Amino acid sequence: SEVESEHESVFLDGTNFLEIPDITLVQDIVEFSVVGWIEPDFSKGSQQQTIVSKYESFNLFLVKESFQLKDGKTSIVPSTLNFSVYDGTEWYTVLGNTEISEDWHHVAAVVDDSVATLYLDGKIEGKMKLEKDMPLGYSSEAGKCQQKSCIVDVKISISDADLAIGAYVTKKFDKICCNDDGFIKTVVSSIAINKFPGVIYDAVKYNDALSEKQIAELYRQEKNHVKDFVSVETESPTLSDSECIHFARESGLESLARVAHTLVCQFPFNVVIPLNSSILWMETLPSSGGPYHMLRSVDNLFATTHASFALMDFNEPEFTYGAYEYVDDLNESLTGKIVIAKPLESINRISTLPQGSSTLEAINISRNSAGSD
Repeated sequence: SEVESEHESVFLDGTNFLEIPDITLVQDIVEFSVVGWIEPDFSKGSQQQTIVSKYESFNLFLVKESFQLKDGKTSIVPSTLNFSVYDGTEWYTVLGNTEISEDWHHVAAVVDDSVATLYLDGKIEGKMKLEKDMPLGYSSEAGKCQQKSCIVDVKISISDADLAIGAYVTKKFDKICCNDDGFIKTVVSSIAINKFPGVIYDAVKYNDALSEKQIAELYRQEKNHVKDFVSVETESPTLSDSECIHFARESGLESLARVAHTLVCQFPFNVVIPLNSSILWMETLPSSGGPYHMLRSVDNLFATTHASFALMDFNEPEFTYGAYEYVDDLNESLTGKIVIAKPLESINRISTLPQGSSTLEAINISRNSAGSD
């Protein structure tokens, strides 16, 4: 099967998402499959949480646990996986019935002409024939409906919108007066809703309909790899000073290493730095399987993105002397401390890096004002 679009891993906190280009679905032959792995975080986000979607075409999503009142009794409706498709006028939804935990799950949705099938952990979770009741006189390729009503197959709506990973991106159309010619113009804006908090890993869209056997085989082949992916969310090896400098050079981070006061090639780490200085942290685990760590201060004063390195500035007035403890958002058993110490004497830092620089966009570190320790 030809892969149309894919993305290896997205770490989401319920506020961000990712869009990737996707070709227009063809109306005559609509066959495609969306597969991937998820690790949801139900402590955040809205009641509905989108995994992968395409505007006015399809939506693969979770519905969080809720309470239902029936006949005077309250029952718990568990979190489930669901898949909706749109035919241009109406949405059709395949409802899941297996409870979704906050562990890793393999999810898949397949559209084969007028049949939509939902899979969870390699097994069919639900299937739906896409059809609707049309009135007398309705005309189709099969001819006119001669009865009071006729059941006809429907197909998924075409869309040239991007694939959205971790959200459903809807469109808003506003009429604004007026353009240079005096005519009312339409302004289109995008609004992302139902954002997914957690991890979406190895999301792939195929341009044909995978069979039940193929989905089961994908799950069998990948489940051990995903377990390995999870198990490596642990400590990163420590490099010596010279190895760390060489690692920065080999990773194309030489220009950032030159401006950083302290280089760190391990995780977790404890460092002491002066005020108004910066730290360049670099991941030493293999880049092919990461990211493995997301550093966040315990008071949410600063945090790194899901990247293999981060340049962190600790400047006045946002920071002052004291200790800033942090945790790893992907493995909260890993903790460390960054101490901003008062100087005992003035020390000039001598760079051990060679002259010359590499072009590289710095990673932005989010932070709020930090008080004294």
